[in-house]
Amino acid sequence: MRRLLVTALALWLGACSAPQPAATAPAAQGPVHAPGSPEETAAEIYWRAMDYLDGRGMPRDDAKGLALLQSAADKGLADAQFMLGLLYDTGRAVNEDPAAAAAWYAKAAAQKHPEAQFLLGLDYYRGRGVRRNDAQAVKLFGAAAARNAAAAYHLGVAYMLGRGVAANDAAALKWLQQSADRHYPEAQYLVGLIYTNGRGVPRDLAWAARWYGKAAEQGLVRAQYMLGLDLVTGLGLPQDLAEGYRWLTLAAEHGDQEAARLRTSVEDKLEKSDRSAAVTWARSWKPPEVRPFADAPTIRYVQVALARLGYDIGSPDGVLGSRTRDAIAAYRAKSEAGSGEQITADLLDSLRLALTQAGKP
Repeated sequence: MRRLLVTALALWLGACSAPQPAATAPAAQGPVHAPGSPEETAAEIYWRAMDYLDGRGMPRDDAKGLALLQSAADKGLADAQFMLGLLYDTGRAVNEDPAAAAAWYAKAAAQKHPEAQFLLGLDYYRGRGVRRNDAQAVKLFGAAAARNAAAAYHLGVAYMLGRGVAANDAAALKWLQQSADRHYPEAQYLVGLIYTNGRGVPRDLAWAARWYGKAAEQGLVRAQYMLGLDLVTGLGLPQDLAEGYRWLTLAAEHGDQEAARLRTSVEDKLEKSDRSAAVTWARSWKPPEVRPFADAPTIRYVQVALARLGYDIGSPDGVLGSRTRDAIAAYRAKSEAGSGEQITADLLDSLRLALTQAGKP
C-alpha cells in the first residue's frame, strides 16, 4: 500500500506524465490575482502550493507549499484537502499522521472527490487513521468507482470476497470489468481469472488470455506468469513454447517462483539460442508506452477467434497484418457485423457470440 500512496503522490505532484489535479487553473478562471492579495482564490493558492511542492518555475520549497496548501484547504478546496491528506499519509513535508490524513480525505470526500473517497475507503478497510469499517469502505469505493479505476477494482474485490457487502459474482465482474477497461492491471488479471475458472460466467480461456496479456504488458508479474502458462500449455492460445518461455522468464526475473519452476520444466524442449534470447528479451523488456484498444493481446484474441471460426489468419502473433485484416473484413461481411478491417468493441462482441454459438469459446 505504501507503493500506491507514493505513486499517487508522484502523480499529483507532476512527477509522472499524468493529468494534473482537477482544480481549475487560474488562467482558465479569468483574471489572475496577485499572490497573497485578498482577491486571490483558493484555486490560485492551490496552484501556487503545487508549484512550490513540485519545483515548477521556482525552487522546490515544501514548507511554503504546505502553508499555501493548508490555506487553500481551509478555504474548502477539495483538491487541496485531498493533497493535504496525501502529504500526511506519505510523510512528505509533514510528519506522517494517518489520522490527519483520513480527516482531510474525509473533508474532500464529502465534496465527492473520487481519489479522496477511494483512499479514505482504503483507510477504513485497513483501519489506518480510522476504526476499521468494511461496510463504510465499500460505500466509499462505490461512490468513487465510476470515476476511479482503483476504487472500481476494490469494489469488485469486495463483492468477490463478500467483504463489507454480500458476495455477488455478477457485481464483482461488473466492477472489475469497468476497472480493467480503464487499464487497471490488477483488475485485468482478476477478469482473466474469472474467465479461466468460469466463476459466474461460462469458462472462456481465450478471453482470459487476452486479459492476462493486457495486464502482463503493463508489468503485472502474476499476469506474465499466467500468459506464459497459457502459451506453453496451449490453454486458450495456440501453444508457443518460445514466447511462453519469454514471459515465464520475465516473471521469474521479478521473483515469481512458479514461473521459474515452469520455465525450468520446458527448458529442454527449446534450443539454447531460444533460451538465451528469452533472457536477453526479459532483461531489456519495457511496458509499451501507449495502450491502444487494438493492442497485441486483443489482436491475438481476434486471430484465435477467427481461426476457430475457420478463417485463415496465419499465425496468431498479435500483429495486425494483411491476412488478419482480410479475415476481419470477410467475417464482417459474412456475419453482417459492419464493414472494414478495424478491431473494435463490437467486433469482439460479435466474435465472442459466434464462438459461443459454435460451441468453441
